[in-house]
Amino acid sequence: MQLSKASLRSGGLSLVAAVAVLRALQDCEIADLGVKWPNDIFYQRRKIAGILLDLSGESSGPFFVVLGIGINLKMPESAAREIDQPWADLSQCGVKVDRNHLAGTILEALVQAIDTFGEKGLEAFIHEWNEFDLLSGRAVELHYDKQPMITGIARGIDANGAILIEKNGVTSRFNAGEVSVRVA
Repeated sequence: MQLSKASLRSGGLSLVAAVAVLRALQDCEIADLGVKWPNDIFYQRRKIAGILLDLSGESSGPFFVVLGIGINLKMPESAAREIDQPWADLSQCGVKVDRNHLAGTILEALVQAIDTFGEKGLEAFIHEWNEFDLLSGRAVELHYDKQPMITGIARGIDANGAILIEKNGVTSRFNAGEVSVRVA
């Protein structure tokens, strides 16, 4: 399948992967899910999964993307003490999920989503992203490449997957990979 480097760098694929994982978790009868830009999945406003993309290759030639997905299945108490944000694991969702079935469901959802992304771009996912966006309308803090922290109100995403942040009546866009976002 053909994907452009611009769509990958903008965070488009990262957002699409988050939507695909969310769909797979829903297919396993897990409800009360949301997404946090650019690629975290939350259950009852606590992080349950995250996605990382690693892009490598030539600037004008072939490239490769490694997509990693981490899902909290059953967090050991010792690991839980070291986490600095609200978290959840699948054992707390009230649904028994077989790990192999979940892996297959995620792979199927990813293949379908990436095919759609390759054909139609991020536009095919924006409505669904907006439906599950946990940041939109909330005060957030952006940590931006050793710059002073930026605070503002999240205003969703643009057509390229950049997060929109309003501060003092001015809306700015930030791409994935440039910033880290937390609820203020």
